[in-house]
Amino acid sequence: MYFKFKVLTLEVGERLLSPGNICDTTLWRQSTFDFYKLCEFLKKINGFLSPLIFLSFATNTYFICNQLHQAYIETASQNVFRRIYTTWSFLHLILRKALVHEAGSRIHFWAHEIAEVFSKCPDSAYVSQVERAERYVNSNTIALSGLGCFFVTKPLILHSFGVVFTGVIVLLQATKFPQDDKT
Repeated sequence: MYFKFKVLTLEVGERLLSPGNICDTTLWRQSTFDFYKLCEFLKKINGFLSPLIFLSFATNTYFICNQLHQAYIETASQNVFRRIYTTWSFLHLILRKALVHEAGSRIHFWAHEIAEVFSKCPDSAYVSQVERAERYVNSNTIALSGLGCFFVTKPLILHSFGVVFTGVIVLLQATKFPQDDKT
């Protein structure tokens, strides 16, 4: 989906900002129409994927917290294969979470990049459709969401890892460790 926004942004920027087409109001109107069509398509996709995105983020967060908690409380006498599997599993979870964030945040990035193209529209071609589209991009978050609870953007990865860190701290505080009797 991000590729469609990327192609639209680059194509519109290349086609409309060329010296011969910069004042062509029909092309500017068509570009805003194409942009709105892509936004509607994203809303339909988001309606289907939103529960899956929410579930994916929730399970990834849970399993990362669980892995960190288990790694901290387990004894040093672990089997070598178990340690290798635990490390691989943890890295797999981190990579999966990062890739989901990256793929989703690219949609947000490229959907908002077209605002720069719209802002370069000359006054003679600045029709109401361009003005509305520019206002729509600047005032709305165009991105995938997780059941409306969050939007998948670049800063979300920092928030997610903050949640993981907080969850692990709470788990560690609630864990009862055996006392060493060395007296």
